[in-house]
Amino acid sequence: MFSAFFICILFLFLLLLSSCFIHSCQRGCFGFCIPQSPTVFAALTPQNKFLLNLTPSLFSIQNPVIPLYNRWISTLWVSIRGARPFHSLPPSTTIFIPAFDAGLIEIELIHPKTPWPNAQQPTSLNTHIPILILCPSIGAVLRDPCVADTFRSAYEDGWICICLIHRGSGSLQLNKKTLTSWGETRFLQDLMLYVKKTYTHHPVIAAGFSMGSNWLTKYMGTINEDPHHSLYHAIAGALTFSNCWCPDAPNYNAYDHIRNSSLAHTAVWKHSSNPIKKATTNIKTSDIFIQMLNSNNIEDFDTLYHLNILHHHNWPSALHSISGLSTIHNITKPFFALGSCDDPFIKLSSPLLDNYRSLPLKYPTIICATSPFGGHIAW
Repeated sequence: MFSAFFICILFLFLLLLSSCFIHSCQRGCFGFCIPQSPTVFAALTPQNKFLLNLTPSLFSIQNPVIPLYNRWISTLWVSIRGARPFHSLPPSTTIFIPAFDAGLIEIELIHPKTPWPNAQQPTSLNTHIPILILCPSIGAVLRDPCVADTFRSAYEDGWICICLIHRGSGSLQLNKKTLTSWGETRFLQDLMLYVKKTYTHHPVIAAGFSMGSNWLTKYMGTINEDPHHSLYHAIAGALTFSNCWCPDAPNYNAYDHIRNSSLAHTAVWKHSSNPIKKATTNIKTSDIFIQMLNSNNIEDFDTLYHLNILHHHNWPSALHSISGLSTIHNITKPFFALGSCDDPFIKLSSPLLDNYRSLPLKYPTIICATSPFGGHIAW
């Protein structure tokens, strides 16, 4: 019994040691990192240059060169790190705002550590302080590394930062049938109505990660470009990372790609179903949500939701409707998309890589960049 206990302790110690080693490699502490310069496809207009200047670290991405480090390990490491980021988060305030379906939306808000360089005083009403809106990945919470790191950087650099928490993923229990799903722009619309009412005249930039980048893309090509809407051009520019913008691209089905990997399917399924498992009794026991939880795969899960809750006529029309790519041609504000060629969830093989190359040629406000490594939002 003692030897089994000793082996268990040794295993945990080695696991901790290996995790510290990988983290050190990611930071380049042992010289195992090489810089990788992403390939950028863009028309370098003044507006596009301004947006790229907001992300200087884009051109100094580090990639560890160790035998066991690959797209799965990098992505898995980011997921594990999400349970306990290495640096403490800045102080934030949880706010609940009304939603379109008479429910609530949960957001996390921080004010900057120091005022924006052009600001005269560090108050929320100072019109010179920019606002960063974060649209996280599926099931993400504030402590997820990609969100937490951006949140912390905004705090340090003098930005007001607001993170939209997915329904049922934060402290707010799911008590409405509307989920923060693919192509769902109404939650972001409600958040932007709150932002424009509370922070009049502040410049707004939005950043999206994974699935959050898809509905940010959709929003930028619809509501943000509607001249008859009060939120017309309310977002001055958008940045997206590991953009899942085209689940219905020709000759490509994102769901087939996810199903081909049991690890990817398990991760997506877990994040999609968790809000329902934690929902109020009347939601959790409704017929449609019971069917969704009993479905065999993520495509069936999403199909049931989009046909029965969002009332799409059929699955192909639903796929087209939720695809951010279907409205990207409307975007007139600077829009940036960074994808990794070794992304295990949406690997940028043809025809997806063709989108990154061709879109900037068709639309001068679109900036695309690809990096050889980075996993899924794991740069």
